[in-house]
Amino acid sequence: MGFDSVKKGRIVAFRGTWGSGLATLEIEGENGVDSVHCENAATVRALEAAFGDVIGPGHTVKIDTLKGQPIAYTMGEMGLILGSFARISEYCMECGPFELGCRRCNKKEP
Repeated sequence: MGFDSVKKGRIVAFRGTWGSGLATLEIEGENGVDSVHCENAATVRALEAAFGDVIGPGHTVKIDTLKGQPIAYTMGEMGLILGSFARISEYCMECGPFELGCRRCNKKEP
């Protein structure tokens, strides 16, 4: 899988059910919002490891912790489910990665 298959965006929502094991991670990128299907428990554990303070009481997801978080992600081999994701700690959705501030639009990300 090449770099061209890596997508970038910000988490908008996470919808899943503990009983079914299925979930959808909604990610807003340059082409709008993608609804990315994923395995509920494994994805929640990975989100917890990446961002912390994600798992709430009763095995719920604290969406406020995730909302707006920038990530890079790939789809699985068949392109139907989430393959992998990584937290992007410093990223401007308009301009891309930056180190100490966005070089083009001069925005400072939190």
